[in-house]
Parts: sequence; C-alpha cells; structure tokens
Amino acid sequence: MNKNPVNTLTVPVAEGVCRIGRHCKITSCNSQIEKWFADKRPIVGKYCYQVFFDCDVPCDSCPCIMSMKTIQSRKKIIQINLPEKSTYLEYQAYPLKEDDTQKAGGALGVIRDITEQMEADEALL
Repeated sequence: MNKNPVNTLTVPVAEGVCRIGRHCKITSCNSQIEKWFADKRPIVGKYCYQVFFDCDVPCDSCPCIMSMKTIQSRKKIIQINLPEKSTYLEYQAYPLKEDDTQKAGGALGVIRDITEQMEADEALL
C-alpha cells in the first residue's frame, strides 16, 4: 500500500496538493508542489511556513493553523518568483479530522495558480 496518499493521484492535477501534519510539517506532496517550490527541496519533512511563506515561524494568518483551530477551510494568496515570472498562488487549507473526534489532526493544502486572474483584475484597475 502506498504510504503517500497525495501521490496516489493518477490524473494530472494543475493544483498543488500536500498533506500537513498537526505541527505544520509537510508529510506528502504532489509533483506540482515540487515544481513550484523546487528551490525548497526536499519539501516533505519541512514546515509549511518555511516552504510556502519563507518564514522561520508560523505566519500570523496561517491558513493551515487556522483551519485546524476552527475546523473550517481557510485561504491566503501568496506570491512566488519563478524563473519565468512572478506567480500568484491561492493557498487553501482544509482540516483533516482525527478519527471519531471533532479535532483536526492535520490539514490538506490545495494550491492553485491564480496569476492570470490577478493580472486580469489589475488590468481593470
């Protein structure tokens, strides 16, 4: 049995997907996360705030922590600089509940590229 459930996706996914443990460590991720954050490899085992936000401590408005505390999804827009151009990503965190409890044991992070949308919005201003 595959111990990395995120990598069991068999269809190409444009979104980055990762599983984040209770203490904000990334426990698995798909190839899109590896591509976007290639300069942070290896990604698995690092804290999400180190990889996604270039911080040494959790962010004040960390979507992962907030989703685990509130048991609701949370999102944040982040900007990264890829060799080709600056890219805007929407980071949405969904709490993963522990068995038979209402507490979150981690989060599922889904990251999608919203650069075109952001550029279109800026062009309208």
